Amino acid sequence: MHRTPSIKLLIVPIAMAALTLGCGDDGDSGGESANGQVSASWEGYCEATFTQDYMVIDFFDDPLFTAPAGSRFLMSSFNDSFGKPRAELYFLTNTGPFDFEIEADSVEELPLTSNCAPERSEQTAYTGVFQDVTVYADEELSQEACSLSEGTIVESTGGGFALVGDIDLFSTAPTTYSVSLGGLSEMCGGITDGYVQVPNVQVFGVNTYLVPIRSFIGPAASQQ
Repeated sequence: MHRTPSIKLLIVPIAMAALTLGCGDDGDSGGESANGQVSASWEGYCEATFTQDYMVIDFFDDPLFTAPAGSRFLMSSFNDSFGKPRAELYFLTNTGPFDFEIEADSVEELPLTSNCAPERSEQTAYTGVFQDVTVYADEELSQEACSLSEGTIVESTGGGFALVGDIDLFSTAPTTYSVSLGGLSEMCGGITDGYVQVPNVQVFGVNTYLVPIRSFIGPAASQQ
């Protein structure tokens, strides 16, 4: 088993209580039985396949879960900016994707292989729906714009999101996020940004919010 401080979570937790998990543990109160790995809806896009058991750690250098050798995770991005390859991955759950990141000094030193190259010119950007969701046209969530089904995928650069208002650190109530819809816009009456209600969930002992509309990458058309 290999452990390194070069892995860090991209999501800022609402409350932290790190949990060490074995390869067969789920760790997510609403997680998939596939332990966060690529499922049928996401086959054929950019994947990271771990070449060894690899411990994912949090900002406090505590273990969160082990990515077993041979496990496959969807990639939200893959680049080699400043000469260092960095892979941003999704641990898929039933409420949305949970982000984690891996960086190394060279592609050869990454504990994974991929069906995609780190050059953006060899990638295609997608926006996907990772959980059935209602999108609203206003942050008060009073004007329903559309309902999107899990597994809906469009080629686009949408999927950016931002918190609306403040998070109460002592509350587990749902909160509201604005989301860039990208190519999903035409399914939602033409609005470019929508609002979604996101529940508070616990993943690996972390209370957090997983936005169900996110961006990810696939191989360029010439590579498929």
